[in-house]
Amino acid sequence: MSALAASYAEALYSVVREKSAQKEALGDLMTIKGAFDENARFTAILRSPEIGREEKRALLDTCFAGAQRDTLNCVKLLCDKGHISEFASVCARFKHLYDEEMGILTVKVTSSAPLSDGQTARLREKLEKLCEKRVELVFFTDPGCLGGVRVEYGGVRIDDTLKNRLSKIGRLLENTSV
Repeated sequence: MSALAASYAEALYSVVREKSAQKEALGDLMTIKGAFDENARFTAILRSPEIGREEKRALLDTCFAGAQRDTLNCVKLLCDKGHISEFASVCARFKHLYDEEMGILTVKVTSSAPLSDGQTARLREKLEKLCEKRVELVFFTDPGCLGGVRVEYGGVRIDDTLKNRLSKIGRLLENTSV
């Protein structure tokens, strides 16, 4: 992440924090990011030097009329300064600041198939007890796991997949002399 993106995110976070509106701003940022991710032409327009500043601002006002003024002004400022390409990094840094303040730990969970509601609840409960934080689970599926789960958070990786277990057995067998 660039220092520029971090500066924008931290400035916005500071402003909305004074108003106790961090959660709403995060929601707005994720909504706008989702729109940008879904429509590459949208961001191309915002990057285009052929489209005037006021036209870009009007487009943002129209498309995101429900967003908080401070959040929308941050996006407009990124456009005005030619830094809209940093928006995803601004969102990531803002979310990190929010999660840190709220005691939320984002955990990446990879499994061969989607987990059931019961499995998800048990996993969340165990992780919250282990980490002593509120846990936000982000799920990924990888059929190559064969079974089990791989959990990653804050530089920690717990790999309890069948693929990993079989790999360990294979390495053990390779190192065993008969």
